[in-house]
Amino acid sequence: MSDEAMVLFDGMKEAGVNPDKITLVGVLSACASIGALELGKWIDTYATERGLQHDIYVGTALIDMYAKCGCLQDAREVFDAMKFPDVVSWTSMMSAYGRCGQGRDAMTLFRIMQESGLIPDSIAFVSVMAACSHAGLLDDGQHYFKMMTEEYRIEPRIEHCACMVDLFGRAGKVD
Repeated sequence: MSDEAMVLFDGMKEAGVNPDKITLVGVLSACASIGALELGKWIDTYATERGLQHDIYVGTALIDMYAKCGCLQDAREVFDAMKFPDVVSWTSMMSAYGRCGQGRDAMTLFRIMQESGLIPDSIAFVSVMAACSHAGLLDDGQHYFKMMTEEYRIEPRIEHCACMVDLFGRAGKVD
């Protein structure tokens, strides 16, 4: 119901109520789902003017919104401006690269995230494996699946198995 969220947000602005960071995250999610880039940019400016762009949740929502609206460079600029991105922020940026077919960039981010001391969770592995799938990087996808299960002892879920099926299918290894 993203359109309804936008109407409520407009009503909020007209009533003179200043949105807080939770409201911004919700509206950015709505912008991402329907491709409302102009409103997303307005929220970015609003957040910057109020010092909220460094909030981990607002920043991650901005990354997601820009990426889903096709503005990968803007997503990366928000990511690079984050002082202390968490695993969710890294995962959001990896997913952005994956959606754009830039699997190698997603893998580079995954490595840098690890080197920064953050421990990838199951969703980070879904993102990097999906990025490998979209870029046709079968061996790399298999490497991350093995790393996830053996090194990090994460039990594969349906999302991980679906990534592997997709990886093999795209590589023509349906059997």
